Amino acid sequence: EPGYCFCGTPDTNDMIACDGKGCATEWFHFTCVGLTPETVPKGKWICDEC
Repeated sequence: EPGYCFCGTPDTNDMIACDGKGCATEWFHFTCVGLTPETVPKGKWICDEC
């Protein structure tokens, strides 16, 4: 199974996609980027690397 996020672990239900063009990582676990299901932003989200 491929790894996701900068942590390289498998996907979970609690993930967010970076909306930055050409993001190398693209999918991030909420916990790795400091989010929870309650704090996920509405609309676009850009990771710190983009």
